[in-house]
Amino acid sequence: MKHNSVAEIRALLNNGLVEELLFVVDELDRPLAPAPRSQVIRERLWRRASGILIANTSLDQILCHKRAATKDERPDVWVLMFGGKCAPGEAPSETARREVGEEAGIGLGENSINFFAKVKSDNHHQFEYLHWAPWAGDASSLAYDQAEVAEIKWFDTDAAYANLSLPAEGWYCYSPQELALIRHIGALAS
Repeated sequence: MKHNSVAEIRALLNNGLVEELLFVVDELDRPLAPAPRSQVIRERLWRRASGILIANTSLDQILCHKRAATKDERPDVWVLMFGGKCAPGEAPSETARREVGEEAGIGLGENSINFFAKVKSDNHHQFEYLHWAPWAGDASSLAYDQAEVAEIKWFDTDAAYANLSLPAEGWYCYSPQELALIRHIGALAS
């Protein structure tokens, strides 16, 4: 019996040859059997998602990105977090590391990620695990996935907060806890 590598499975997913399975949970965040992404979205099944904010605390900045216009959820808007839905059996911190690597091309070590909060989103039918990590790289040098991300750039924490709290046109805030996370990052920079 042949076992596919993670890279081979990702290639099959990216080429649409197999459908992504998601980590399905009940309304109390207890694991259930995995289900295909299309079924999870269509039937509004509860699932786990994970996001990560990338911060340059020495400059009091947050790396934000504009989602690609072709995304099936929240296309063509600026967001604070890189992230996505958890794969079956995947820890939320693993999802955060995987997603920022896939979407932005940023490789983070296991110990560089900081947990911030777990949010139950009734609107999205998901438990959102919020993380943050320090990174001080050049955004213009990132080789990001253009199927996921249209643009990436640094914003001062005050500007990011203002864009998400109003909310400004073209920006999307997933939860109020994101605003609390921005303030947390701003306090670290002070």
